[in-house]
Amino acid sequence: MQRITLVLLVLLAVGLGAFVYFYEIRGEPRREAEKDAQNKLFDIDNEAVDHIELVNTHGALDFEKQGTDWFLTGEKRVRADATSVDEVIFTLNGLRIREALGVQEDLSVYGLETPRITVVVSAGENEERLEVGDDTPFGGMTYVRTGRKPGVYLVSYPLESKLDRGFDDWRDKQILSFTPSKVTRIAIEAAGGTLQEVFRDGASWKLASSPHQRLDAAHFQGLLYDLDGLTAVAFTGSTDLEQYGLEPPRWTVTIVEKGDEGEVSHRVMFGEEDDETRRVPVVCAPGEEVRLVRMSIVKRLEKPMDELRDKRVVPVERFLIGRLRLTLDGQTLEAQKEKESWSLEGSLDGKVGVDGVASILDDLADLEAEALIDNVPEGEWARFGLETPFLTAVMSETDPDGNVTGTFTLHLGEVARDEGDRVFARVEGDPTIYQVSRLVADDLRALLLKGGAGDPDSR
Repeated sequence: MQRITLVLLVLLAVGLGAFVYFYEIRGEPRREAEKDAQNKLFDIDNEAVDHIELVNTHGALDFEKQGTDWFLTGEKRVRADATSVDEVIFTLNGLRIREALGVQEDLSVYGLETPRITVVVSAGENEERLEVGDDTPFGGMTYVRTGRKPGVYLVSYPLESKLDRGFDDWRDKQILSFTPSKVTRIAIEAAGGTLQEVFRDGASWKLASSPHQRLDAAHFQGLLYDLDGLTAVAFTGSTDLEQYGLEPPRWTVTIVEKGDEGEVSHRVMFGEEDDETRRVPVVCAPGEEVRLVRMSIVKRLEKPMDELRDKRVVPVERFLIGRLRLTLDGQTLEAQKEKESWSLEGSLDGKVGVDGVASILDDLADLEAEALIDNVPEGEWARFGLETPFLTAVMSETDPDGNVTGTFTLHLGEVARDEGDRVFARVEGDPTIYQVSRLVADDLRALLLKGGAGDPDSR
């Protein structure tokens, strides 16, 4: 008898455990999904929505989808901000009932007799409707009605901020659409016809009229990102270019982007800025509506090219240098990177050491010009002490397999006679003579000779 009782208890425990597991644990997600479906006010495929009618305190708005783009239609057809429109669809589909108040005879109590916002979302033949009434005095909830569920409901979502916007608020504010990393050329034309064109050369930017002159890459990358992020802060409703100082424009910027099927050009014209409102009128082509943007971008356009020279003497990437050959007053050092260390050879080997190589590379990669002399012919190198330089550094960038991908040769010559705190330098293949800090040159000599440095003047 006791054995039978024990067996029954065991079976009861197993059955109870199975119920808890299959109903309470495994069945919980399904019950939650069913409850969520019952509380949904909208049920429409986000991707299938192709039309939206919106009536709010600003008037009636009509949105139409073509491909992946949304357009505002009506008196004039303009591109809408697709992100904002898609956000509305996701918001409506995400609405959940917080409380069902049932069918009410007097809708004016809830602000639903004449709703302040009505939105109708269509996806082909499917249609969903939402009417938005008043907010509750407390609790941050809103009274709504739908076309799918009869009655009045409370939802807790800031619908007004998402739906109660005017025509211009829904418009696409992007001025240009391009990918900064694919841009190969930039042309900047000032009023009066002064044209400056630059082009991308690897990681560098160069002046088209003087291809050897490297420019400040950070400036032009910043300009591209400013142009890519250029958005309208206001719409004028006017196409009168002369009224906004756009005939002729103060600046015209043309960027050329490398596309899948060839080069693509984008152009934007800037008018006269308004110092009071801090805004600048822009247009991409005659006949378009003039839009206003913030004037911060003008500072980049105003900067003259001679102030945008890249002051780095050697356009090398420090972390990519895998080989180094130095010659100092007839003594040599050969260094080759092996994993995280360096193998050294040459008469300077015992004086420099691995730590010294790292410091030398830092100095060479960070070397900046304090002054430049352009287009110096080879026959004049001698007067700068660069025909027989006191220091030559050959730096090679390498890939992970140790293969050389680029080589730069730097020469340091005499102390500048008129500028005793500077030393002349040049890079092979570049006709520019750079004047660099004598302190850096002295530091390099000291690192190589470990205290046996002479003075460049003593040569």
